[in-house]
Amino acid sequence: MSTNLFNATLWSSFQRFGSLAIGFISNLLLARLLCPEDYGTVGMIMVFVGLTDVLVEGGLGNALIQKQNITDNDTLTVFSTYFFLSSLFFLILFVSAPFIESYVLIKDFSIYLRVVSTVLIIRSFYLVPFSLLNKRLDFKSLTRINLISQILSTIIAVTLAMTGFGIWSLIIRNLMLDILACIMYIGKTRILPHFFIDKKSFKSLFGFGAYVALANLAESFYASAISFVIGKKFSVKELGYYNQAYSLEQIPVYSLSMVLNQVFFPILSEEQHDLYKVKADTKKGIQIMSFFLYPLMVFLIIFSDQVISILYSEKWLPSSPIFKILCVIGFFNYLYHLNRSILKALNKTSVLFYTQIISGVIGIIIILCAIPYGLMSVVAAVSLNSFIGYAVVGIISGKLINYSFISQIRDILSNFLTSVLSGLFTLAISSLSFFNMYLTIILGFIIFIFIFILLNILFRPLSFKLVYCVVKSNLFK
Repeated sequence: MSTNLFNATLWSSFQRFGSLAIGFISNLLLARLLCPEDYGTVGMIMVFVGLTDVLVEGGLGNALIQKQNITDNDTLTVFSTYFFLSSLFFLILFVSAPFIESYVLIKDFSIYLRVVSTVLIIRSFYLVPFSLLNKRLDFKSLTRINLISQILSTIIAVTLAMTGFGIWSLIIRNLMLDILACIMYIGKTRILPHFFIDKKSFKSLFGFGAYVALANLAESFYASAISFVIGKKFSVKELGYYNQAYSLEQIPVYSLSMVLNQVFFPILSEEQHDLYKVKADTKKGIQIMSFFLYPLMVFLIIFSDQVISILYSEKWLPSSPIFKILCVIGFFNYLYHLNRSILKALNKTSVLFYTQIISGVIGIIIILCAIPYGLMSVVAAVSLNSFIGYAVVGIISGKLINYSFISQIRDILSNFLTSVLSGLFTLAISSLSFFNMYLTIILGFIIFIFIFILLNILFRPLSFKLVYCVVKSNLFK
């Protein structure tokens, strides 16, 4: 693995893990001050804002990254188009907010939705700077901006929650996060937006971005539909439990998946005419990421009760069974996003869209069938579809770069087995323990890591050798 790729991955990992760690600490503090209904209401708001944001972005940011030679006309066209669309959809949400409130039956929902939807306009001002920093692999700057905005918005939110602002502390946290990020992105790149649309640039960028936008919209619609179904068919309280479990699961899963997407997409875009390099980097990425992610997910499944009790307090324990099942998504989510990056880098965005439609339709059918059997069945259906979604996109992208779906499964198998074996040994040993939950989780972690490393030393799978070589060549020069 090249030094540039390693450094980019390192900084991107620091950014993602740092960002989600701060978000996790924020949730940790706020969960003790707020109630599940507050989280459920904000989760319902983000259903509408999230779908709209995906539609507004239109894949134009990805188009800037994928295009090899961009001009000033390209960047101005992206900003102007994004600003116009974001303003339009903000007005649509603003006008329709009272009607949405009458449907979801949540008091003051229209006020909350109108305030949160202003982030659509704010984001239009920093899409271009953000995309250009990604294209340049300047993850050091991205990390600084992201972490600073996260820390400051968290301090503001916790202060508001402690002084009795309730749900508004969550809403203002989301607003301040985007406002602070916008100021710093513009300050870093010195790109002052003004309005100009070049027809040639628009046609070129929109040709790529349209299918990416549709694919992202389908993915966001599916994710939002899950929260919407749980909130309507069960209760806002159960939606709050689901959202907390999902947020906790996303700390490792979303971090690594987004690291792969953020780093590999611009790199694979540069290598798009050399499929051998694309395959080689993809293979390394899959093996190295599974080496770190799989043991973590198994550990979290085993000690989910203790983790949730320690972090959120015992009132959130009903989210533990949900969290266990959602952790299964972690085994396939990063594979799914890496294969999506391949399709985008190779400019196969129409194929990306169709694969998203297929997996989304299958997922909705499975979830609808699971509803009569209760919330846990719905969560299990979500986890099952994570594998189906990966299988659909993995089979197609694998054919394009001569790295088949079966070969990808084979490359992750050793890390999966060693993680499961380590988990079984740890579970057997920790079940004999009479320590309190703090000591149990600490000793369990030590035992788990020891067994996992021991198994890797004994069997020396290729992924272990890759990790060892990467660390040795980049950290101990």
